[in-house]
Amino acid sequence: MRYPSEEGFTLVELIVVLVVAGIALAIVTLSLSRAYEKSVLREEATRLQGTLRHARDTSLLMRLPVRFTLDEEEDEYWLLVDGQMQGRVRRLPDGVSLTGTEMVFLPKGNTTGGWVTIRRADGAGFTVEVDTVTGKAEIRRL
Repeated sequence: MRYPSEEGFTLVELIVVLVVAGIALAIVTLSLSRAYEKSVLREEATRLQGTLRHARDTSLLMRLPVRFTLDEEEDEYWLLVDGQMQGRVRRLPDGVSLTGTEMVFLPKGNTTGGWVTIRRADGAGFTVEVDTVTGKAEIRRL
């Protein structure tokens, strides 16, 4: 014969299971948060590389110099063609900073060359380097 107190789980067992589940949930949430931050940073580096490629292509097609300009204090960048803004100003998300050099893309495909670094406060980031001769932009992890 079984007594009702012998069936099921004890309160201590339930509390242990809830604590373990809470710890597991916290670890998963932290991992997902970090993965999201990494993906945002990588996406911004890819977008920056695309902007620099667009500057080179525009310069080749229009046969005009295209200037890549950035504002490190506001963490934003844009393109100028013949002194006029091309497209819109791209502002980086909060927590992502921008440093680098202004560059001019020339009609023959070359450029003044330079680099732009984007990074988070924890130091993780990417540098996009532009080759002086070819004008091609490459992403490098810091």
